[in-house]
Amino acid sequence: MKLQGQSVVVTARPIAYRWNFGDDISITTTSPGSPYPDLDVAHTYEQTGEVAVSVDTQYGDASFTVNGGPPEPIPSTIWVAGASQDLEIVEALPQLVIR
Repeated sequence: MKLQGQSVVVTARPIAYRWNFGDDISITTTSPGSPYPDLDVAHTYEQTGEVAVSVDTQYGDASFTVNGGPPEPIPSTIWVAGASQDLEIVEALPQLVIR
C-alpha cells in the first residue's frame, strides 16, 4: 500500500482463535482447528435448536516495512471478528456431570 508516497507492507500472523458456539459458550485456542475426524476443536451442545456460530482471529507477531527496508516490529495485537453462520443442532446428547 502507498502511504504518503511510501510503499508500506504490513505482515501479521494468526496467533489465537476464539470459537463462539452460539450457546453462550466460547473457547480460545492457538489452533485453527482441523478437518473431521480429527476433533482438534470440539463442542457438545446440550439442546437442539438454531445457533449462530463464529470464529474470531487474533493477529500478532506483526511487522511493517517501508520501501523494502528492514522489518519494524508492531508490538500490539488485534482481534478480527469472523462472520456468523447459522447452524441447526438436530441432536444433543445429555451427559451426566459429577461435581
